[in-house]
Amino acid sequence: MPIATTAFATDALNWVRASPIISAELVLLAYALYKLVKVLVYEPLTSPLEALRGPPKPGKVFDLSNIFLALDTVNSQRNQQEMREEYGKNMHIQGFGYWDQRLLTFDTRAINYILNQASELYPKAWQSRRMLSRLLGEGLAITEGEQHKRQRRVINPAFAPAALRKLDPIFHSKAEELRDRWFGLLSSTPDAEGYTTLDINHWISRATFDAFALGGFSYSLNVIQNEDHPLYLAYKKMFDAALNKGQTLMGFLEIYLPWLTYLPTEVNRQINASKKVILEAGEEIIREKRAALIKGLDEEKGRESGGRDLLSVMIKSNLEETSPKQRLSDAELLAQIHSFLFVGSDSVSLSISWTLYELSQNIALQTRVRDEILAARQSSPNVSVHDASALPLLDAVVRECLRVTPPLQSTLRCATRDDIIPTEDGNGIKIRAGQLVHLPFEGMNIAKEIWGEDAWEFKPDRWFNLPETAKRNPGLVSNLMTFSIGSHSCPGVHFAIMEIKAFLAELIVSFEFAPVPKKRILKGNVMVTRPFVAGEWGKGTQMPMLIRPYTPKPSTEA
Repeated sequence: MPIATTAFATDALNWVRASPIISAELVLLAYALYKLVKVLVYEPLTSPLEALRGPPKPGKVFDLSNIFLALDTVNSQRNQQEMREEYGKNMHIQGFGYWDQRLLTFDTRAINYILNQASELYPKAWQSRRMLSRLLGEGLAITEGEQHKRQRRVINPAFAPAALRKLDPIFHSKAEELRDRWFGLLSSTPDAEGYTTLDINHWISRATFDAFALGGFSYSLNVIQNEDHPLYLAYKKMFDAALNKGQTLMGFLEIYLPWLTYLPTEVNRQINASKKVILEAGEEIIREKRAALIKGLDEEKGRESGGRDLLSVMIKSNLEETSPKQRLSDAELLAQIHSFLFVGSDSVSLSISWTLYELSQNIALQTRVRDEILAARQSSPNVSVHDASALPLLDAVVRECLRVTPPLQSTLRCATRDDIIPTEDGNGIKIRAGQLVHLPFEGMNIAKEIWGEDAWEFKPDRWFNLPETAKRNPGLVSNLMTFSIGSHSCPGVHFAIMEIKAFLAELIVSFEFAPVPKKRILKGNVMVTRPFVAGEWGKGTQMPMLIRPYTPKPSTEA
């Protein structure tokens, strides 16, 4: 703010304080007015992001159109491509009101800087953290700074290759259980061609929740068979209330006015009741795990006890921290349970569902993948689905789905100080402390200048001959932004890919998948990219699909 303006504000406040007849309320009112003028007038007019081009301003104070050009997953492919072509890789967009000016960047150097070199200067936006922490607590998906580093150090051993290999049988066991459950459902109501309509996302989400609970905490929920377990129902009801039908006006207002979460609304009552069940179950799990580990370590004189699940590995890692200040509290361990059960199982189930959706749209590709798996099993009964050399097409299909439909469409970061973000063209972008940056994971995964003119299409064969531009794309796995990069990248990436492949391999060789006529599946950006049926948004997340048991065709050989 100019010196004259600052001096005027300071003199005015000093005068108010010095006057014996001016009340404290008037002091506060004057300060509030000063802040309003600063936020609503001065900062928008002097924003450094105004130097960038961008979509035309809506012209209305509360018009949301600019922001949803980037966030609307139904049209985001076309919107983002057109914006890149018109305004370049770095553009100015308007958030929730003209005062909320943001940077949207597709610039690889800028993205690497924000998520890697300067990640401490660009934490997750407080709006995102507030919404998530209400549901998940202070887990790895929310925390920043030293707290995040401390949590990551304790959690990393749980996702080491040796620990994950021990969990692989659980993935296959749950995939086989889901297969058998589907066989039972399909046998009762087939149509003339042998197909039955199932909401596959509903069933797959139950199976992955089961798998995460068993592999994560050795906690058997049996959700594939019955949905009546209190812990599963608590999670389901909480996230149905908070997220499943999209972002409501009240949900938006609660981010900026958190006291609204204390109002006795039906949604708040449901969230609080669910959190109580989850808290009590989580505390019991942690107590039992810690007691078993301490007893096992004492009895075996320091040798590793038998706990193989993720939570046991985390608690063991926590106990081995020499400094008490570096250990995680029970509340932090509980928050990791929340994050794994929801963020982990939800993301994996969605990736499996979207992959089967893409295969249902391309029967020839579906047949090729099935034939590859069956041929590999015939030649080597113990072949691992994780062996990309034995099952290259399955591996390519998984990569392609993670490219085209990343569970997390984008991430939002906030500048904590005035900065100049380096860019590919060498000019840099000036940004002010408090301004937000959109980093489009999906946009980087489907940019035509990176992946080719067919970038929007689901073509797994591209992975056998990637363009050089794609090989240079930033990404934690396979040059994909799906799992982010840097210190906040997904620690469970290999856990997720292992589980996705285990389920897909079993389901693809057991069933044939086809689209339901007159049911158009749309992508909805509801924290993660969820499937919705066109015209049925009010029914929440669903992915109906035609399924029938796969029957090998008789051999034509003489």
